[in-house]
Amino acid sequence: VGSTAFQSRVVSEKPLKSDLMNFIQFGAWLDPELFAESSVVPVYETLADDAERSADDLFGDQSQSIMLVGTSYTKIEDWNFAGFLREALQNDLLTIAVEGRGPFHAMDEFMNSEYLTNTEITQVIWEFPVRTVLAQRPNSKSWQTALNDQL
Repeated sequence: VGSTAFQSRVVSEKPLKSDLMNFIQFGAWLDPELFAESSVVPVYETLADDAERSADDLFGDQSQSIMLVGTSYTKIEDWNFAGFLREALQNDLLTIAVEGRGPFHAMDEFMNSEYLTNTEITQVIWEFPVRTVLAQRPNSKSWQTALNDQL
């Protein structure tokens, strides 16, 4: 898509507790933390290559033509979602991301922002978690609800 080289690199590590654990109800005797070791995940940062940064410093900011609209996965920097997109697309991008409100709220923010009329933005990437799509299906139950119905 673009021609700007970005490089992602590991800058640290941190323990990870799945955010899905917040939505699952366990009895104290079945708490996953009693049975599973916590995962340690790498934390990345993505920067433009040195030559690209020098050119930007010399000639000023380059315009961004890509807008990323996202959820917590985009907003929480530890995931580096926007950084990996920059690296893969070889292009810088603008972001609007909202933590804990879902993809529809983030898109509403984009649609009500000055970015919507920005003619330099030619592409919009909407980060949309699969579990949001599955939760929107009519006549579907979560596994937790189905299990509770059996009890």
